[in-house]
Amino acid sequence: MRKSISSGLFLLVSVFILFVVLFIAYQSDLLRSQGEEAEEIINNLLLQNGNIKQENEALTEMLFNQARMYEMCMLSENDRSDHLSRSDRRLTVTTMPINRPSGFTLEMLERAMVNIAPSMVGTEKYFIEMEELHNINCIVLAAIAILESSGGTSEIAMHKNNLAGLGACKNTAYKSAMDFDSHAESIYYLGELLSTKYAPGCKHYGDSYDLVGINKKYAEDPAWADKVGKIVIRLLSAGMDNVSEILIIANSVWNGWC
Repeated sequence: MRKSISSGLFLLVSVFILFVVLFIAYQSDLLRSQGEEAEEIINNLLLQNGNIKQENEALTEMLFNQARMYEMCMLSENDRSDHLSRSDRRLTVTTMPINRPSGFTLEMLERAMVNIAPSMVGTEKYFIEMEELHNINCIVLAAIAILESSGGTSEIAMHKNNLAGLGACKNTAYKSAMDFDSHAESIYYLGELLSTKYAPGCKHYGDSYDLVGINKKYAEDPAWADKVGKIVIRLLSAGMDNVSEILIIANSVWNGWC
């Protein structure tokens, strides 16, 4: 009888051990499968990030090339060879002329604003109008406004309708900032200001008609141009659907220069 019980107990323990081994094996296969799925997801994310990075690099390179072509188109035939021998610098977002056309449509700027500065949604058409009226790149204007107003959320923007920090002094920013009846009015003022006061030969011209030149008289922060430039890239990237759209814009802008 005792032998029979021992045999039964041994069988029960053996079955239990077998069950544990099978369970562990199953869990190992499950974890391995999940690990492979996780690895595939990570690889896909890395691939997507790589594609996004390539698109951003293509966009930035396109902008640099456009600006270089624009610069050359503005020179007379006699000055071009001399200019090329004197200047091998690679243009950046901060050194591109701000009167370079953006090629952006209202729909593209609206798409970008929703992602970058949702509090400023509804102002897009005014930036577009300023590009058409004063030949100031609407993306540059929008980037300046986004930086100066923290995306339309600053007290000056909300209570004084001043999106560009116009008139604001360092120690008395809110008190000294200009009042406007609407955001549109402040955008119009900014566009006219850059086209009449910061252009070559004008009062606040900073040796170049780009963000670096504007930085000298517009903002005390020496990194202001770089900060605006980063927002320009974000707006451009957010406003584009894909690289093919970038090429369409590049062609339309390029053909309008020379």
